[in-house]
Amino acid sequence: MKIITEIKNISNLDQNQADGLIFNHQYLSDTHTDFLTNEEVIKLVEYGKINSKMIIANVNRIFTEQEIQKAFEEIDELLNLGVEYFVFSDVGIYQYFYEKNLHHNLIYNARTMITNYGDAQIWKENGVYAYFISNEIPLEDIIEISKVGNGALNVYGYHQIFYSKRNLVSLYYAHRQMENRFQNHELMLVEENRPNKYPITETPYGTYIYSPYKYAIYTELEKLRSLKLILISGRFINEENLQKVITLYKIGIENGFTNENMDKLRKIDDNIHSGFLYQKTVLRKGERND
Repeated sequence: MKIITEIKNISNLDQNQADGLIFNHQYLSDTHTDFLTNEEVIKLVEYGKINSKMIIANVNRIFTEQEIQKAFEEIDELLNLGVEYFVFSDVGIYQYFYEKNLHHNLIYNARTMITNYGDAQIWKENGVYAYFISNEIPLEDIIEISKVGNGALNVYGYHQIFYSKRNLVSLYYAHRQMENRFQNHELMLVEENRPNKYPITETPYGTYIYSPYKYAIYTELEKLRSLKLILISGRFINEENLQKVITLYKIGIENGFTNENMDKLRKIDDNIHSGFLYQKTVLRKGERND
């Protein structure tokens, strides 16, 4: 079991205990900030070689027909810079890597798509390095799917719950006849009759809304040691707290995921929730409710 996490820049890399570092690319990534330049990518790749770290490019956008060729060109440039691993969600990216016989370095992350044993088996047979199991299903299902092997799981951090190609923040301000100064900013969305605050960002490629709490799975990982990767997401989390969280998961891998360390995790930030881990699944993919 290896820990991977996103990085915001290439400073203070020695303080990061994660086994793999995910970086953002201005054209290829589904985020609004923390993009690395080619010069920074070169330095990051060199750091990874010296310190035996996986260096992973975030290629998690969904591309249109008009965008995909440029995506391939940008990927080729990253390959030339020495980047080996890529996390992706668009199956067109898989096909491109497959034709280059490089698909074994891909990590499939479509967030909620891998919800059953069969889907996991398909991606393992397709030869990807790892695939992310949905964390919006009960623990018993995650355990069963993890038995396929090569599984990955987002175990800590805000979880993306909504995506639209539309620029919804801009549309809101246009509707209110107000100037929009907030593209590429981190905002909070609050429903009229609910107190929860949902992080929301808008980029030139669309709008992203995240859970109002940090999803956290810790002691349960004792039953999931067959996982190949676990992701600790640093989005909307300050660097100091992120490193404390990574340390606790590192201790868990080495010495056990104890209740004592789970309590320490809560002390870092108690806005955490187990999501759907202990909820019964009402409807599974492929089933009907009529």
